[in-house]
Amino acid sequence: MFKDSEKKDELITLLKVYEQQFLALFEEYLIYGGYPEVVLSGSKEQKILKLDSIATSYIQKDIREVARIDNIDAYNALLRYLAINTGAQFNLASAKETVKISTPTLSKYLMLLKETYIVDELIPFFINKNREISKSKKIFYKDTGVRNLQLQNFNTLSIRTDTGALYENYIFNLLEHQKSIVQQNFFYRTQSKSEIDYIVNNE
Repeated sequence: MFKDSEKKDELITLLKVYEQQFLALFEEYLIYGGYPEVVLSGSKEQKILKLDSIATSYIQKDIREVARIDNIDAYNALLRYLAINTGAQFNLASAKETVKISTPTLSKYLMLLKETYIVDELIPFFINKNREISKSKKIFYKDTGVRNLQLQNFNTLSIRTDTGALYENYIFNLLEHQKSIVQQNFFYRTQSKSEIDYIVNNE
């Protein structure tokens, strides 16, 4: 058996050999997401068409019909608003003004999107637990391909202005996927607006 140091050296060598291939696949994942049908599609056009098919049949049709969403335009506008503001603190007043719906309807749509695994939220960290509930949360997409579809932006990372948000969304999903039953993930922001993107709290 290899010692830990030998395993580490072997892994580093392997990563160096396949670094460019790995980075290319990682960029593709950030842009088109992880739905199997999308990943297995060959060309950019095929991936986008498959994403559009998923969004049309599941997000925009099935969910709307099951939840009996009346204001379809506002529902779609909220999806786009959340895509534009991925990784930013959710501003209820701004969202209401942009989407043009009431607070109860906005809350209903957000809960629906969370329950159907379209988006998820990251709460702020406070020692006083009661304040965690009342403070602004961050909202992320469970699939970055679906997020990019809302923006109609499938450009490469080198020419995007939202690359940081895509990386942050990826880390959020990774931490959520790996967390145990006794683990909670947070972000932290001071009054002076200094920020820690993620805090992982075990028990």
